[in-house]
Amino acid sequence: MQPVFPILVYNGDQSWTAPETFRELLSPSDIPEKYLPDFRYYKVAINEIPKRQLVKLRSALATVFYIENSTPAEIQRNHRELIELLKAVFAREGALLVDSIVRWMRTAQKIKLKPKPIRRIQELMEVSTMWETAVKRHEQSLLQQGIEQGNLDNAEKMLMLGMTTADIRKITGLSSARIESLRKNRKMAPSARPRSRSALRTSHSALQKTGRRR
Repeated sequence: MQPVFPILVYNGDQSWTAPETFRELLSPSDIPEKYLPDFRYYKVAINEIPKRQLVKLRSALATVFYIENSTPAEIQRNHRELIELLKAVFAREGALLVDSIVRWMRTAQKIKLKPKPIRRIQELMEVSTMWETAVKRHEQSLLQQGIEQGNLDNAEKMLMLGMTTADIRKITGLSSARIESLRKNRKMAPSARPRSRSALRTSHSALQKTGRRR
C-alpha cells in the first residue's frame, strides 16, 4: 500500500481555526480510541504566508498564492513585483504555464479583455493593464452600490413622509416599480413607530380597570 500525504490548501479570508488532526473531527462514540484512525494533515493557509516569502520562492505555486492573497488594488500597486514573479515562472516552466496563470487571473477578476496568448516575456506587461482595468471596475462598482443604497435610503424616508411615487422617482431616479415594492414592504413590515403618550395612558387606564374587576 502506497503511503498518503494529506495536504489541505485553504484560501479563505478568515483564519483557519478547525482542528488539524482527524480524530478531533470525529463525533463522540463507544468505539475504543485505539481503533479510530488518527493523523495530522499538512495545512497550507494562503493568508498566513508572508508575501515576502512568496516573492523569494519565485515559483508557479507561489505566484498563484501571491495573487490569491492580494486584492486588485494591492497588485496594481505592486504590479512590477508580480511581473517579476511571472518572469521567473516563464524562465523555469515556459510560456504555457504563465499563459494559464494570466487567463485564470482574468477569470477570477472578471476582466473582459480579448485573450492574447503570452509567448514572450515582453507580453507580460499586459498584466499591468489588466489589473488597472480590474481596479477601475471594482471602484466603479463600489461607487454605484453606494449611490443606489443612498437612493433607497432616501426613498424610504420619503415614503415615511407620505410623498407620492412620482415625486420620489423624480428625486431619486428609482423606477416606479422599485418604489412601489418599497412601499409594499413597508406596509407588510410590523410598525416600529413608538406609541403616543395618549395611547399609553389609555392602555394604563384599561389595565387599572381590569385589575379592579378582579
